[in-house]
Amino acid sequence: MLELLPWIGFAAVSVLVAVLFYLRQERSRGEARALAALAGRLDQMASSQAAVQAQLSDQLQTQERALAKALDERLSRLGGAVGESLSKNASDTAKTLTELRERLAVIDAAQANMSQLSTQVVALQDILANKQARGAFGEIQLENLVTAALPTSSSASWPTNGSTACSSCQTRRGRSRSMPSSPWRPIAL
Repeated sequence: MLELLPWIGFAAVSVLVAVLFYLRQERSRGEARALAALAGRLDQMASSQAAVQAQLSDQLQTQERALAKALDERLSRLGGAVGESLSKNASDTAKTLTELRERLAVIDAAQANMSQLSTQVVALQDILANKQARGAFGEIQLENLVTAALPTSSSASWPTNGSTACSSCQTRRGRSRSMPSSPWRPIAL
């Protein structure tokens, strides 16, 4: 039996190696199955992650489009309001400028009248400063007053007599029923 001992040892080692080899293969198959299951789960997670990402991307694009549309509408309304405001301001400015031009024209006309009146006042001052011119001016004013006050059938004259005393004006009235027929009557003014 001693002779068989190396063979038994050899057989025991061979069986041990075969069992180890078998266990190793079983272990490799288990690891392969676990690895395959893990790979399946990773694929499943990747596909669900891709689906979630696609859904999120669609939601973001939808929100972006809605935001862009709302922004465009708001900008359009704002642009319309600004345009309307500018148009109103332009018309108000044009109206104000027209009124200002009219007022300036009135002021220019008044200034021209004032300048003309100033010239006439200076001329009147010159006339009133000279005694002879002042007397002639008074006579002309008196003649205008008397002529305007008398009816057309009457006449007026400024006679002078040899004495220093003379009447300023005498009138001759035409015949009328309401007035006496005295031909000449002095008017004292």
